[in-house]
Amino acid sequence: MRAKKCTEDDLQKSMDAVNLGNNRNIEFKTIQFVGELKEARVVTVKIIKSETINKCPHFIFDPDHYKQDGTCLCFDNDHQEQLRTAAAIRHEKYKQVAMRKRIINEVLRGRNDEA
Repeated sequence: MRAKKCTEDDLQKSMDAVNLGNNRNIEFKTIQFVGELKEARVVTVKIIKSETINKCPHFIFDPDHYKQDGTCLCFDNDHQEQLRTAAAIRHEKYKQVAMRKRIINEVLRGRNDEA
């Protein structure tokens, strides 16, 4: 089966679908299950203007990444410090795991040499 040839019209439709524009709102929603029958209800969590997301240097699509004033956490010094601290803690844990693996491999190698 051959793939359909992409026309300029198809390409324009794709670009229109991807382009968020500056005047559109993006709604972030969640589903809540309510009552004994677990009835599904869609709840709007947050509405953000697409221009707000476009201003983010990393184009992050997480509603928790944006403050009420429209700025993103990429420019928040406190948040960036928390990320650096969390990254340093993760790095230390990875170093400890690597050290344990090295020790285990040395012990296992020593057992194989004795056998």
